[in-house]
Amino acid sequence: MSGRKKAAALFRVWHGVRELIEQAERLGDSELVHFLAVTQLLVEERATALTSGVAAFDQVDTSLPN
Repeated sequence: MSGRKKAAALFRVWHGVRELIEQAERLGDSELVHFLAVTQLLVEERATALTSGVAAFDQVDTSLPN
């Protein structure tokens, strides 16, 4: 899989984690929100590493989640 395709797949993961954060916030579970936010940052870092230092998701069409 090319770096661009991996970055696109990671964006979909990142978007899913973002939705989980929103649900955890609605539940009022701050510990879960924190854990998921850390996960979201790790996904962003991985995407940045795959795209040779370009800011995370700059090469990905982020207008749609899927």
